[in-house]
Amino acid sequence: MNLHTTPLNPVPEGDYARSTDPTAAPEWLLLVARSVEDGQYLLLRRAGHRALSLLSTRPPHRTEGFAVGITSLLRTHLAVTMRDQPRVSPERRPVHALHPYTGGQGTGYLRAVAVEVAGEPRTDALYQGVVALPLTDAADAVSTDLERLILLDGAKLLGDRIE
Repeated sequence: MNLHTTPLNPVPEGDYARSTDPTAAPEWLLLVARSVEDGQYLLLRRAGHRALSLLSTRPPHRTEGFAVGITSLLRTHLAVTMRDQPRVSPERRPVHALHPYTGGQGTGYLRAVAVEVAGEPRTDALYQGVVALPLTDAADAVSTDLERLILLDGAKLLGDRIE
């Protein structure tokens, strides 16, 4: 597999804030974090799980601001600093999900948010640890094909891809 890089521009602030419609399909953001020091992708290990995963969150509230919300999440859960504006994938990937407000089953969406981070990553108490891997290894390490696609969506936003 070959790794290629191409520059891409970030999506403007505010385009992906949390919906104010409580009946809208739920959406979660999966953070694709790449270290500026070594180009490795950061994956989390949850307690009791063997597979690695991406950090996920609901979109930040509109009053918080998108970049501020993502910065806070990275600082809290990984102890790293965001180095540029987050890049948001224009593609949403459908997933079977519980609705957070109505409780019913239905379709939700996952979306990649790519960020470049600096600092020595360490997790908070919610996670067992963090692993830094090259893109090819990270793509093999995540637990599902859907999460792999989202990782690759985020890597593409950072100018990386696997052939």
